Amino acid sequence: MEKYQGWIYPGYPAQNSAATYPQNKSDVLKPEYFTITDSGILSLIQYFPTNPSDTSNAFSIQNIADIKANSSEQYVTNNAINILVSFVVDNALTGIEIDFENFGQWTSTDYTNYKNLLMALSKDLHAKGKKLSVCGPTWSGDPAISPFPNWNYSDFVSLGIDQMCPMIYDNQYDVGGGGPVFLVAGIPAYGYTATSGKWDIKILTLDQVKALNGYSSATRDPNSGEMILNVGDKVFVSSDSTSLDLKREVLIKCGVKYVSVWHLGGNDWFTSA
Repeated sequence: MEKYQGWIYPGYPAQNSAATYPQNKSDVLKPEYFTITDSGILSLIQYFPTNPSDTSNAFSIQNIADIKANSSEQYVTNNAINILVSFVVDNALTGIEIDFENFGQWTSTDYTNYKNLLMALSKDLHAKGKKLSVCGPTWSGDPAISPFPNWNYSDFVSLGIDQMCPMIYDNQYDVGGGGPVFLVAGIPAYGYTATSGKWDIKILTLDQVKALNGYSSATRDPNSGEMILNVGDKVFVSSDSTSLDLKREVLIKCGVKYVSVWHLGGNDWFTSA
């Protein structure tokens, strides 16, 4: 594997992210410093010492210095052209990563507007010597019944995107893989729990799964390499360093050279890089 990337999001339960990335080989770190509100307003997520539970790993001068000290490249997750381009230039970061989701609810107009946004954003970023990364959906089933009918990876080849990251880690929602440009495979380092036969999925870190006694007696699934345990009507699924290593082996055999792990903080890393 040529390049390792890791996502970092603010607040609980990933407060210890800053303690994990100095220990691991992360070439690229991707902190979530911006979000889009329900009214469509771009909002900077800032760190407040009085509220570390919700804002740890959010933007601060110290956090951005730590991110840069422990990686060779940095992508800020989420978007709005002038503000974000200025932000990555002013803070000497590598670029921006766009992570818009709920793809199945997009209309054809939404999809067209999204592609226009990416094209304009990539143009402005490249003019400043910066890069654009984009997260996209994946589907392992019959293409004729894809839940993302408006999404076509071939549409993005000409938009000036520097790397495309299919979110393969969303496997519990029945997704798979694919993508153009420079392919970065997004794989899971987290876990989840749900009621057997129901759709009440709750994302957990590996540390949380262990605290709920959902790991030590689990058995390893031969296909995914993940740990699975049924406790009454509850099922626990978790990823550890062994499952990360197994997924990496598959990606290397497929010729994938870049991997991004969701997420740092409360989860394992590869046994070796």
